[in-house]
Amino acid sequence: MPPHFFEQGLRLNADGYFSMLDTVVKPWITRVTNGRPYVFQQDSAPCHTASKTIKWLAANFNDFTSPNVWPPSSPDLNTIDYFVWGAVEHQQNLQQHQGGTDGENQVRFRGPTPRNCRQGLFPVPETGGGPSMANVEDFRKLMKSLIVCSKVAGVEMWTAPGKLKPASYYLSFHITVYFVSTVWTLRKYIDDPIHMMKVLITMGTAVQLYIKFFVAHSKAQEVNLFTVELEQEVLKRYQNGSEEETAVLRRTGRILWIVFRLMSASYIFVAVAFGLYPAFYYIATGKVVPLFLYELPFFNVSTSLGYAVTMGFQINLLAIGVLGAILSDFMFFMYAMYAMARADISIVHLRELENILNDPNPKNEKHSAELRHKWVQCMHDHQQSTSFFSTIENIFGLMCLAQVSTATLSICDAMLLVLLTDWYPTYSYLYVMFVQLSGFFVIGHLVELKIDALYNKIISMPWYRLPVKEQKEFRFLLSRQQCPMILTAYGFHPMNFETYMSVLKGLYQFFVMIMQYIG
Repeated sequence: MPPHFFEQGLRLNADGYFSMLDTVVKPWITRVTNGRPYVFQQDSAPCHTASKTIKWLAANFNDFTSPNVWPPSSPDLNTIDYFVWGAVEHQQNLQQHQGGTDGENQVRFRGPTPRNCRQGLFPVPETGGGPSMANVEDFRKLMKSLIVCSKVAGVEMWTAPGKLKPASYYLSFHITVYFVSTVWTLRKYIDDPIHMMKVLITMGTAVQLYIKFFVAHSKAQEVNLFTVELEQEVLKRYQNGSEEETAVLRRTGRILWIVFRLMSASYIFVAVAFGLYPAFYYIATGKVVPLFLYELPFFNVSTSLGYAVTMGFQINLLAIGVLGAILSDFMFFMYAMYAMARADISIVHLRELENILNDPNPKNEKHSAELRHKWVQCMHDHQQSTSFFSTIENIFGLMCLAQVSTATLSICDAMLLVLLTDWYPTYSYLYVMFVQLSGFFVIGHLVELKIDALYNKIISMPWYRLPVKEQKEFRFLLSRQQCPMILTAYGFHPMNFETYMSVLKGLYQFFVMIMQYIG
């Protein structure tokens, strides 16, 4: 906190003290801590220990040192008296200055920064760049956006897990109308294969999102419990941890915020670009066309009423579909990122254990107790990391299968339309399907790399320096690590770059075959 100067000659009493706390100190603490827990520290000056001051502190601050626990002779807990004022005096005396305002300016601009004051004793939280996602409060801010999407999509996994809400029935009604209308339109244009392909290009996305809808409902309790476990066992436990632990959480959080914003912006941009297609087509040809090419039974799109009803249904479905895609895709990315963050923290603890094992100091009782404590922590870390990866596989396995299969079919349909027509919405579908398909495989590959990194760290440990009991436990840990841990498409194939290259190879061969056929 910057220095605060009182008027010269002022005798500070309790009223003036907590007035300064309320107008100067509390706003600064609120801004800097950003919802993180903190302890306000003060000495035993009379204005600090007054009853009205103690009551005000209890009502307004997260926590504070009461007079009966103040340690006046502790250098570590009294950095102001034992370090800061000495450092200020030293820097003040480096050059001459006039008294009064000039002296104040010297203190303001030349005085020690918080980072100079016993670096690491009282960590200063980073406040720039928006939410850091390194604590529970920032995580809940992000969850609010996902909860809004879940309520619109009718899948309230965090607020009403497993329950069908009015929005759930509304979405099911829209999907039912879509499938019935698509079948009706295909029968109507059975002699026009190009038009049928244009109608079917949206089928893959609709099937994929509805499968994700059902999976989210069936796994809602597991998603909710996993979110609570993630919040308690990762964020709450390590938000005030060591520098390396908090660095892992900050890095993960920043990536999540960036990806969430980019994903939301890109999906909405593509939806708006596709939504403008009827207007562009009308300007170019003077003809009125619906947003999607399926037609509602008993409603003629050539009439004003039929066109209005059809467009109302289709715009509604597009909006719900975009929010559903953002929700499902980002959920997969977010939980995978936090599982990898948990593995990173496990690697940090394994590195600390390795330092203890490599300690050249003679073994003593304190060293043995520290070794045992760190080893138990590492075993707990490994068990929790494997549990997180298994939970993600259990929740998102079927979603991955639906994503890969429907995206592959939709891309094949889109490539045919690109070769046979100049229908520009095809490129929007092709872009979305390809990005989604690639994104799922990239996440799966990153998870595989993180699991490999955890395994490599375990096998590189100087395990032979462990006591006999810990060596036996190490064998169990190593055996569990050798069991397959990988994200799969519901067990059909792994979600990694090898499979991704196989899918791209198949799509390329399909494209070449169609080119030869058309030629």
